[in-house]
Amino acid sequence: MSSLRELFLSELKKYQQAFTTKRVLTTMEEVAANTNEANLPSAVVVSELYDNLQFPDGVGFYPDVKN
Repeated sequence: MSSLRELFLSELKKYQQAFTTKRVLTTMEEVAANTNEANLPSAVVVSELYDNLQFPDGVGFYPDVKN
């Protein structure tokens, strides 16, 4: 059986690897050019995307307005 120390180090390495393989995208250009699904958009970029939602015909999309 593994010691608690070995178990802890093993788990810590898993988390470290997960964090080092992901990248936070901080601009809209980085998001548009992204090809790695492990990358994450920053909260600022997600907010900008949300604020600029449009229908295919270019009409703005407002989630709080029906019809």
